Amino acid sequence: RNKDVDFYLGAQWFSITDGFARYVVAHEAWVKRVFHYTLCADEIFLQTLLMGSPYKDNRYREPMDDDYHAIMRRIDWKRGDPYVFRMSDRQELTETDLLFCRKFDPNVDPDIIQFIKEYCRG
Repeated sequence: RNKDVDFYLGAQWFSITDGFARYVVAHEAWVKRVFHYTLCADEIFLQTLLMGSPYKDNRYREPMDDDYHAIMRRIDWKRGDPYVFRMSDRQELTETDLLFCRKFDPNVDPDIIQFIKEYCRG
């Protein structure tokens, strides 16, 4: 089934425009039909819908791959599940060219959260 669909893969963390969000909602029935029995649909449905849409040329980065530069997020799976950033990581975080970082936990290190707030304020 779905032999007419070219499937694409990517991270489940992403940012989309209002226009594309409206496009996704308008295609809810298609998404449910095509991905109803899919394993890890959160890593393929949006990418597949995007690449078959008029928005495909608006991607931030090509190719759409597992490089976190495609979603502009710093997520460290090597040191954790994912790793929780701490004050000892502040230089790494302030020197990254990525826009978002995951993950912070006030129960692990509340100081890094305060540091990031102050850093972003300039």
